[in-house]
Amino acid sequence: MARFNDKKKRTWKIDLDAYVLKEVRSRTSIDLGDLSADGWAQLENDIDLVDVLLVLTEDQREEREVKPREFAKTVRGPVLDHARAAIQEAAADFFPPERWSGMQSRLEARKVAVEAMAAMPKEAMPLMAAFLKLDPETQSQVIQAEIAGKNIARPTLAALKSFGGSGSTPSKPASDSPAKSA
Repeated sequence: MARFNDKKKRTWKIDLDAYVLKEVRSRTSIDLGDLSADGWAQLENDIDLVDVLLVLTEDQREEREVKPREFAKTVRGPVLDHARAAIQEAAADFFPPERWSGMQSRLEARKVAVEAMAAMPKEAMPLMAAFLKLDPETQSQVIQAEIAGKNIARPTLAALKSFGGSGSTPSKPASDSPAKSA
């Protein structure tokens, strides 16, 4: 069973089942039963994570007479990461392996996209934000269509920046570019 320790060294067990997932959704509006990664992405927000933990540990807290505020004060710093990992471990135990693996892949893809967005030029932010709102299947289709439509390698943001500025294109075509020089 998944566990984590709070700042007072108390051990909290995390166990997921259909009932508790429904309780989490009902009380926090975070749907961890939906493996599209949307609800799981919300656990990256530490406040939302603590809200979910309050639901997941409710019976244990009542047994120990630990009030929600007291619990929240002891779940901070590195404890947040340990608690997040415990929830993911419990989910890996609850969901069928192939479904859980797919959700982890989608969650990782979202993290990469958010990191890329942070490094993008300001002008590209609204476009990336709109892209991230698409469901994972549509995101994949857009990427595949974009790759298929271009018969050249896509430069990374770092490569674009190396040509002079935030995302600007080089002033002259690269030697392997299909563009003709004037």
